[in-house]
Amino acid sequence: MNFLPFKAFELSTSLSPIQVKERIISNTLVVKQEHFKQYKRLFKGSVSENSFKISRVLSYSNGFKADIFGVVEITETETLVKK
Repeated sequence: MNFLPFKAFELSTSLSPIQVKERIISNTLVVKQEHFKQYKRLFKGSVSENSFKISRVLSYSNGFKADIFGVVEITETETLVKK
């Protein structure tokens, strides 16, 4: 029985890992600590070499705000984004 809402998924793309990382960074405000102001990006969080941890920027408080974390992996034919 799973009491916590958790969903694992895998996305495949023909983009290179560098392009995937650039798209994540272009929509993410990298923050080191919480600030209470309006953000101009959709997400906030941290992005490392091959992984990321982000959450949606909301202008209101929400106890069910999801944290999204994942890993970018490369295979022979495609790039995978896994959670």
